[in-house]
Amino acid sequence: MQSAQEYPELEKAKTRVLVVEDDASLCRILESFLRQEAYQVTSCNTAPEASERLKAESFHLVLLDLALPPTNNVSEGLALMEYCLRSAKHTKIVIISGEGTVDTAMACIRQGAEDYLVKPIDLAKLSVIFERALQRQKLEQWTETIQSERVRKARLGRLLGQSFLMQRVYAKIRHAAERDANVLILGESGTGKGLVAETIHDLSKRRDKPFVKVNCTALSEGLLESELFGHRKGSFTGAIQHRIGKFEFTNGGTLFLDEIGEIPPQVQSKLLHAVEDKEIQRIGGNQAIQVDIRIIAATNSNIKELMNKKRFRADLYYRLNTTMITVPPLRTRDRDIQLLADECLREFNHYRYKGFSLPASERLMQHDWPGNVRELRSVIYRAMGGAPEGGWIEPQHLEMDTDPEEEAPQSGLRSLQESLTHYERLVILTALSRNRGNVSKTAEELRITRSGLHKKIIRLHIRKEEYAYEEKG
Repeated sequence: MQSAQEYPELEKAKTRVLVVEDDASLCRILESFLRQEAYQVTSCNTAPEASERLKAESFHLVLLDLALPPTNNVSEGLALMEYCLRSAKHTKIVIISGEGTVDTAMACIRQGAEDYLVKPIDLAKLSVIFERALQRQKLEQWTETIQSERVRKARLGRLLGQSFLMQRVYAKIRHAAERDANVLILGESGTGKGLVAETIHDLSKRRDKPFVKVNCTALSEGLLESELFGHRKGSFTGAIQHRIGKFEFTNGGTLFLDEIGEIPPQVQSKLLHAVEDKEIQRIGGNQAIQVDIRIIAATNSNIKELMNKKRFRADLYYRLNTTMITVPPLRTRDRDIQLLADECLREFNHYRYKGFSLPASERLMQHDWPGNVRELRSVIYRAMGGAPEGGWIEPQHLEMDTDPEEEAPQSGLRSLQESLTHYERLVILTALSRNRGNVSKTAEELRITRSGLHKKIIRLHIRKEEYAYEEKG
C-alpha cells in the first residue's frame, strides 16, 4: 500500500475510499452516498475480495464491516483491519458495527481504528466522521514532515540531539574532525561515546580508512597486548602463527579504544610509546613498525581519580587528551528524550504503531534514565512487544527499572496537563454516575458523540466499577 509521503494534499475528489460490506443493498447505498460526496469509491462484499483490493491499491479511508463472508465471522474484518494498520500507517479505518459487535468495535478503536458506526448507518454522521478522519490524516502527515525536518536538523552522523548540550558536543566533534589530534571522550555508560568516535572519524580526512574499535575491558592483559600490537609466532604458548595487531590493521585510519581506564599498567606503558613515537613492536619481535593512526579513547570512569590512585598514567592521559569531549547524560537533555524515543520507534518498524500517547510521553520525560540512550532504546523495543499493533504505546507498555511512584515529583504538585486530564476524567465519571452508566445520555449531556465518549473512556482508563450505581427498586 502507498506510504504517507506519497499521498497528495487530501481533497475529497482525490480521496480513495474502500467500502467493505456484505449486505449488497447497504453497500450500494453507501457507495452512492459517498460518490455524491465526491469521493472515489471502490466497494466489495467479501473478505477475500477486500484483501486483494488492499494489496493491489492504496486507499485513504476504509469503511469496514466486521462480519464478512466467507465465514461471516468478525475475525474476517479484524484480519483486514490489522493488515491495513500494519501496511499503511495513515489509512483511516471506520468500523461498521451491528448491535452485537459494539464491544468489538470499541476494541478496534483501542487497536487503531478511527471510529465506528452502528447499523442502521446515519449517513450524515458518516460524512462528519470521514471529514474528521481526513483532517486528522493531513495533520499526521504534516506532523510527520515536521518531525523528519527536526530529525534532519538534530542529526550529526548517527547521533541525534537538539538540546543545547548536544549541539555543543556537535561543535566539538566538528572541531576535532578538522584536526588530526587524539581525542578523549568522557561520559556515563550508554550515552553514545562510540557514536561520537565514529562521527569524528566519518567527518575527518581519515574517513576512507579503517575505523577499528577495541573494548579494553573484554580482554585479559596478555590478550589485550596481543590484540593491540600483534605477536610473532612462538612468542607465547598458543602463538602458533604471526598475527598483526589493531595498530597495524588500522594504519591510516582511526583506532577507538573504549574503556581506556581499564587498561593494565604494562599495556599503558607500551601504549604511551606507540602514541608518542607512532611505532610499535609485536610481542616477541624486535622490529619497530611505523604506524599512522589517530587514537580516540573513551571511558566512563573518573580518569583523574584513577590518576590520583596511580592506576592510570598521567603522561598517557595528557597524550590522549589533546581534545576532550564530554557526552552529557540523557537526564540532562530533556529536549532530546521524546525525539530519541520517536526515532527509536521509527527505526524499530514504526508503521506498526501510532506513536506514544501523551501519558506515555510524560512517563518518558519523568524517568531518570540511569542507563541513558542505551536504556531508552531497550525500553522502547520492549514496549513494542506489549503494545497492540496499530495502536498507541501507553505508560503500561514502558517497562522501567525504577518504580513509577518512586520517580514521581515529591512536591505533590501536578503539571498543567495532569490537572486537565484529572479534571476531564472526573467530569466524565460524574456524568456517567448521574446517568446511571448510560453512555448515550452521558454523551448527549457532555455534547460529544457516543463514539467520542467511548474513546475518552478508553484513553482515560475509566472502569465501570468507578461509576457504579445502585439499582432502584
